[in-house]
Amino acid sequence: MAMAGDDQDSLFENDLRKAFEIFDLNGDGLISSEELQIALSRLGLWDKHCNSLDSKIIINVYDTNSDGFLDFGEFKNMMLFAQS
Repeated sequence: MAMAGDDQDSLFENDLRKAFEIFDLNGDGLISSEELQIALSRLGLWDKHCNSLDSKIIINVYDTNSDGFLDFGEFKNMMLFAQS
């Protein structure tokens, strides 16, 4: 049985929130470059050739309010871009 679009959107949003919580290690509602690097390392997506500057660059690409962190909306945009 196929789910309605709103139900799928809600499930996707919940999955993104769970992922965000994994990246937001200190639970402050923001992902720092350090938290991003740690989470990606734990997922096996960060290798020895990457450095802290790389995580700052990733943050800066999606940091629309220029505060140096990713909030949930910015994280969601990053994840949606990664899917395309």
